[in-house]
Amino acid sequence: MKKAKFLLSVIFIFLFLSRAGFSVWADEAYSLSENVEIPAVKVAASEDESIIMMRILYEALQRSGYQMVTNIGGMRTAVADVNYGDADILLSQTDGWNKIYKNLIQVPVPLEDVEFTVYTLNENARNFSMWGDLAGLRLGYRWQNLYIAENISRAGAGKLTVVNDVDELWAALLSGEVDAVVLPRNTHDEFRFPHGIKRAGVVERQACYTYVNNKYDHLARLLEKAYNDMNADGTMSLIQNNQKLSANEKIILHINSYSSQMEWERRSIESIRNNFEQDFVLKYRVIDLNSNERHSQASYNSIVKNMIRTEFIVHSPNLVLVSGNEALEFVLDNYYLLFLKVPIVFFGVMDFDESALYGLEENITGICETVSFSQTVLEMLRLYPKTRRIFILNDFSFNRSNKFRKEIQHSIETCALPVEFEFSENEPFDEVLNKMCGFGHDTLVLIGSYLSDSNGVFYPETDVQKLTAAASGNPVFCMNASYIGNGTLGGMVSGTDIQNIIITSMAADILEGTPPAEIPVIFDSAPLNQWQFDYNTAKRFGINVNSLPAGHIVVNRTLPVWESNPLEFKFALIIALFLSLIICGLAIFLKALAKKQAVAEAASLVKSNFLANMSHEIRTPMNSIIGMTTIGKSASNPERKDYCFEKIEEAGRHLLGVINDILDMSKIEANKLELTSAEFNFEKMFRRAVSVVSFRIEEKQQTLKVYIGNSVPKALIGDDQRLAQVIVNLLGNANKFTPEHGSISLEAGLLGENDGICTIQIAINDTGIGISAEQQEKLFSAFHQAEPDTTRKYGGTGLGLAISKQIVELMGGNIWVESELGKGSTFTFTINLKPGENKAEWRQDGDVKKDFSGLFAGKHILLAEDVEINQEIVIELLEDTGVEIDCAGNGVQAVSMFTETPEKYDIIFMDVQMPEMDGYEATQRIRAFEAELRSAGNSGSNDRDLRKQIPIIAMTANVFHDDIEHCLKVGMNAHIGKPIDINEVLDILRTYL
Repeated sequence: MKKAKFLLSVIFIFLFLSRAGFSVWADEAYSLSENVEIPAVKVAASEDESIIMMRILYEALQRSGYQMVTNIGGMRTAVADVNYGDADILLSQTDGWNKIYKNLIQVPVPLEDVEFTVYTLNENARNFSMWGDLAGLRLGYRWQNLYIAENISRAGAGKLTVVNDVDELWAALLSGEVDAVVLPRNTHDEFRFPHGIKRAGVVERQACYTYVNNKYDHLARLLEKAYNDMNADGTMSLIQNNQKLSANEKIILHINSYSSQMEWERRSIESIRNNFEQDFVLKYRVIDLNSNERHSQASYNSIVKNMIRTEFIVHSPNLVLVSGNEALEFVLDNYYLLFLKVPIVFFGVMDFDESALYGLEENITGICETVSFSQTVLEMLRLYPKTRRIFILNDFSFNRSNKFRKEIQHSIETCALPVEFEFSENEPFDEVLNKMCGFGHDTLVLIGSYLSDSNGVFYPETDVQKLTAAASGNPVFCMNASYIGNGTLGGMVSGTDIQNIIITSMAADILEGTPPAEIPVIFDSAPLNQWQFDYNTAKRFGINVNSLPAGHIVVNRTLPVWESNPLEFKFALIIALFLSLIICGLAIFLKALAKKQAVAEAASLVKSNFLANMSHEIRTPMNSIIGMTTIGKSASNPERKDYCFEKIEEAGRHLLGVINDILDMSKIEANKLELTSAEFNFEKMFRRAVSVVSFRIEEKQQTLKVYIGNSVPKALIGDDQRLAQVIVNLLGNANKFTPEHGSISLEAGLLGENDGICTIQIAINDTGIGISAEQQEKLFSAFHQAEPDTTRKYGGTGLGLAISKQIVELMGGNIWVESELGKGSTFTFTINLKPGENKAEWRQDGDVKKDFSGLFAGKHILLAEDVEINQEIVIELLEDTGVEIDCAGNGVQAVSMFTETPEKYDIIFMDVQMPEMDGYEATQRIRAFEAELRSAGNSGSNDRDLRKQIPIIAMTANVFHDDIEHCLKVGMNAHIGKPIDINEVLDILRTYL
């Protein structure tokens, strides 16, 4: 009871004093959702690379849980980027980069074969089959600059002309400026050839590969698996043949003015992605106009143009999302070349000129962003009325930054704000920070838009916030939500989250068939802006958040419930009242828990007794094995040695029975005990079960009567091994608990047949010690025997009846006992099985031919086994058969020995658990090698046809059903369990040799 009161007090105090109310919990959940993003992989490639390679890699990365960010440039630069770790993945049509650059790993699966096609005029038509055929010609080509130029240069061509425009390329050929045109496959499929131009041959086919920097070696493994899966399910073929992966596939291209790794851009992209209703297969591709800091804006725009033309040349996007002024200008400049008739949705665009949409009104819509500069400034002056100057931090690196400054200057000129303004000039950021350090209390800082300084150094938002806040003695204000926090207070910020919801809705409507012209452009987003402030910064500067403008949002706020929202505080009090009512119930629960604990302790005691008995049951035969081994080694009399060997074998079989009981019980507790189904001869199964215990019955001079009713079908369908196990368990118990000269009877009869199912009853009666009524209640439970001293007196694991009960119930039957102390016992069980067709065959264990001298002479076995004693056992057991055996100590050796001389071996015995390479992988590699032999048409040089698979037999101590299934799944033909049964081994050899 004291524990319950203490627990409830802790819960109440936690609720009462918690610094996270419901609204804050919601904020935390939102924060978590914001941080969920698909990891990006940076891919370096030349603008010459094929669209097919791009699409294959994009699909493979999506399957592996990654998105693709592409760096397009020269091939040498791309190789260097990946080699030095500046990028993760390289796409290339050159084989062997990994041999030149030590940091590169080549993914072994080729993406496609790129062929280079030559086009000429009819009058100049020739058959071209190699680069040397082009020697001396004046050649024009489009893309693949590096690869084509190197090959043609080596071949000694006269003149090379690179033309990026298709019409100019054909015009050069028609005018005679060039003699032939070279184009790689997948770049010419969309061309409409002018009259007179014809295909004149393919000069080379070149395999394309993927390379990964070795510090991202996990990507190499993921890509190899993805490529193999795509080959297996047909995806690779669909992409290589320029077909869509899904008829319901929607491709969205998001062109971003900034880096998608920037906080507010990342939030926008993730929000857009999450807000789409997935009524279709969505392929979402982000391309940053400024993700490559090594290029100027103009050069990088050219690279992006080639990248988009390459990636979407076969399947144009269904929609283009555009964020920022640079991205919109890029799209408008290249609309007729890259995006003709593709719907455009833009946002985050400032100082928008409506005339820019002239002629595109039918295919474009979006949101124009408006800055609430004057409102933010007035709030700054209200909070700090002594302010005389506002310093505006704004760079000049991007179009958006200039638009930002233009809007601010317009507000300054039109609103007559009572303060001086100063802009940060285009100078290095460290100099700007030094200037801010000298500001007095009459100067406030306002961040406009800042990404990089005049030296081209990029600054993430968090760095701008922290450095600016540290340099300024007063709170720093901003007009973009991404700049709030880390020392920045806030202001009237752009409502990017609301904008994301709106543009997502616009995009979804367009994808569902609404024309963009029916969705009006929002030219003023000011109503979407909102007051937003950082709680920690406000607190540091002594600003009461309740005094901030109405409708404001406070972020990073953690307050007690009674301050954040009184309603939640009242709710907590109500919960506390309810908790007081629960105390009584909890006390009852604790009492029940104590009772349950007592039951658990009793069960633990039972298992402890079981373990003690099990220790005795295992150590007893082990003592016999060790003792008789010692006696046998020192004995000089052959008869004495044979006697010791017989006792060792008997103890070993007893120990194996104990282990099998334990394993069966573990299967039962894991619900993994399964039955097989096959036709069997009931009478012979009966005889086999009786023969197992008959020698023990003879030793005690007991009488055994066996009776099978005539109505029992000769053949049944079921698991005869498990049924025999039940009979052996019950007969063994009858023999064990019946004194010498006692009697035992085993009877079977048919109770009836219904809907093709026979109900058979089997009873075992003995004249043994009997069982009391109290003992019978727990008789079929695991780890129980009738009395605690039963094991000590009679032996046994105490698991046999529990296992028998599980097997009987799996066969649709029941098992019970009738007994009295001193008057013997009768164990009866029923089973439900289908009758067979009397075709079942059965062989007694002793039917194996004992004399097998030279039976397999001339045959050769490869034995993969890492334990030397196990190798010796197999060699000794099969010595008389005449078979030759080669041993391999692990899977690597086994594969090597087989692949070097596959015609030498007729069968392989394969252990599963081996060092360096296990049996599963070794089997798969052997099967793959055989497949190569078959494809090459090898027929073998000896009696074995190499076009057929060599039999591989698992020889292992892993004997569960799942283990056997896994062996067969990886390509093995059969399974032999350890300890090895020579009869089973000979059966396998007869079957496969």
